[in-house]
This record gives sequence, C-alpha cells and structure tokens, in this order.
Amino acid sequence: MGLFIAWFIGSIIAAAIADNRQLGAGWAFFISIIFSPLIGIIAALASSKNIDVELKNKLISTQEHLINKSYHNKLTTAEEIKQYKALLDDRTITSEEFELKKKQLLGISDS
Repeated sequence: MGLFIAWFIGSIIAAAIADNRQLGAGWAFFISIIFSPLIGIIAALASSKNIDVELKNKLISTQEHLINKSYHNKLTTAEEIKQYKALLDDRTITSEEFELKKKQLLGISDS
C-alpha cells in the first residue's frame, strides 16, 4: 500500500513541476501514473518553460520585423536611385554627381 501512496505522491510532484511548462500538469501526472513518477518528473523537466517559449516567439517576431524593415529600406534606396537617374536623364545633375549619390545610398566608399 505504501508503494501506491509513494507512486501517487511522486505523480503529484511531477504534475507540480510541469505546471508552468509546455507539457502541462495533467500530462505529467498521466505519464507518472502510467509509467513511473521518475519518468514523469524527467518528462516535466525536459519540457520547455512557458515563459521561455513566449520569449522565443517574441524574439522570432522581432527578428522577422527587422528583416522586413530592412527589406523595405532596400526598396526605398532603389527608388531613390531611380529618382536620381531620372535627374541624370533630364541633365539636372551630372553623371559624376549621380555616381557619387548612388555610392552614398548604397554605402560604397571610395577607398
């Protein structure tokens, strides 16, 4: 009888460990009851913490936002070069001025 009580208490401990984790308390308790409390505790500890998953998702979202922002800035640079090309075609600026401005926009330095 003592073994069953220890098994049940171990399952409750596994559920408590998994409460704030991806596995969840219910699944940890179920795994502990079916297999063993030790397996349930190991599964609970191997599961990611909910706050870690949220942080990971925020970082991915921020990274995607920065990539999209960078992509849109490149389009803006290309459009600006087209505008200077139109000024060159209209002979408003010289080809030297156009090349200089294009290098500035593209971040190319004359070394």
